[in-house]
Amino acid sequence: MKKTTMIAVVVSVLMIGGILFGVAQTRSGDKAPTYNKLLTDTQKIELLQQLYHKAPDFNHIAIGAYEDGFSEGDLLRDGYVPYEENYKQEDVYFLHGSAHGVSVRVHIKQTDTALTANEKLIEEFNQKSSEKNYTDVLFGETYTADGNTIAIKTVEYLNEKKQPVTTFLYSDIRDGGKAYLCAQIDVNTAKFDDKTNELLKELDVVFGFNISELF
Repeated sequence: MKKTTMIAVVVSVLMIGGILFGVAQTRSGDKAPTYNKLLTDTQKIELLQQLYHKAPDFNHIAIGAYEDGFSEGDLLRDGYVPYEENYKQEDVYFLHGSAHGVSVRVHIKQTDTALTANEKLIEEFNQKSSEKNYTDVLFGETYTADGNTIAIKTVEYLNEKKQPVTTFLYSDIRDGGKAYLCAQIDVNTAKFDDKTNELLKELDVVFGFNISELF
């Protein structure tokens, strides 16, 4: 497995993903479902499924919604993941999408810093690595940007099918530093197709660093 090259982080003027919103603000022109956090998880997932759609100005990115577990009222978070034709919402508290060899899972953590949030992502990765029996796990450097409000950790490994995967553990400030958007971006070159390069370039825009240039 080749060593991941240095990441160039570009802080975007627009903060994409992890923003609190009311359901009525999602699809203009559509009849928005009524979301209530007192509903059962099954009912919530059915409603969240309706909020998933292709993101404007992208060809391979979807926008969906999820709860953060701590915000008051019935506000939700938005998230950007690879677009799936036959998408199925899996959980109330995170958003996941996988297509063209790239998988993205996003959620929100209440922590004090981007580095603390990133450390929690590393703990979660290590637990999954142990459960899935990943091998040849190699952690790269932790990159920070924008006054340490963004942190990115790279990991390279062989998955349970012995396919080489590069993972980016990404954390970015939200709510004025009271919470952090957390994303696990898995890139599996064995599953690349003719749409992968365009998807990676769109993810460059979403997350603000040069994912596409590393493959």
